[in-house]
Amino acid sequence: MINRIVFKGLLLSDWKVRQTNSGLTVASARCVIQDTKKENNESVFIELVAFGKTSDLLADNTGNKSIIFGDGRLAEATYTKKDGTKGYQFKIYLDKAEFTWKNKTVNNNTGSEEDVPF
Repeated sequence: MINRIVFKGLLLSDWKVRQTNSGLTVASARCVIQDTKKENNESVFIELVAFGKTSDLLADNTGNKSIIFGDGRLAEATYTKKDGTKGYQFKIYLDKAEFTWKNKTVNNNTGSEEDVPF
């Protein structure tokens, strides 16, 4: 099975950064992904999770209201709500991320900056 998602989204929060017991950096943030091609403009609210160098780069250079382009793996978790019903939470574990920053696009795979026309 292939589990791959490519998206463009708007961050709704700053990154929450933490260290694991093994010293790995993990960052997470809320994001909204809008489907503007459908008549009803559906929006999906999802949590993004990044690890290591990617998490450091994103936490240092993006935050609330930043636009992010990402590629990763979609995961679902279930939990029990206070009223006893089952709830679902979706996350995207990022493998690659790009974002616009000061009129440049930064690619976390190469660390290079490219001028963009806007």
